[in-house]
Amino acid sequence: LGIGGSFIGGIQNIYDMTNERSLCGMDVTQRFVQSVVFDVPNFTGAHPLMRSVLGGWQLSTIVVGQSGFPADIAYGLDTTGTGVGSRPDSVLGQDPNLPGDQRTYQRWFNTAAFALTPNGRYGTSPRSGAIRLPGVFNIDFSVNKQFRLSEQRRFELRGEFYNLFNHYNIEPGSVDRGIRSANYGKVGGGIQGLTVRVIQLGAKLYF
Repeated sequence: LGIGGSFIGGIQNIYDMTNERSLCGMDVTQRFVQSVVFDVPNFTGAHPLMRSVLGGWQLSTIVVGQSGFPADIAYGLDTTGTGVGSRPDSVLGQDPNLPGDQRTYQRWFNTAAFALTPNGRYGTSPRSGAIRLPGVFNIDFSVNKQFRLSEQRRFELRGEFYNLFNHYNIEPGSVDRGIRSANYGKVGGGIQGLTVRVIQLGAKLYF
């Protein structure tokens, strides 16, 4: 997915840096990573066939959850005649970030929180942190088992599941941040993306 620091605006007025103070482009307010490995018991007292089939499996998972990177709102016009592009204006009383249950592919952030900047001055929206881009939530899972064939030989079966629950993580760059764009505020032009679950199966013989 998109890299932090890629979605920051440029400096408008080098003679007034007060309005250039903003969040770091790589600011992440929340990040959770958990790795779990579980060895299934060997069922020592069970029937040999059951012990061979059910015992000795190893399950592992990695869970990643992260909030989105900060970003600017793009304008692309020189409103001051200085040859430097301006940023849009922030609208007072409007929260640019929508609650999670209100975000859609047609309206990812509150587009009413920004307005076109009039000629003759710079915009008031921040250089970064005007909005938050989509975050990441992903679960990978793997399962493997080794079968002992002899003192030096063993056979391993392995299955790996990337994005186990087929959750679609929106590419941050697909959010249209151009205030003059026809798809302003939309994700990928307003079209829902495709999920991507990858399953790999493998076998290995050690000798």
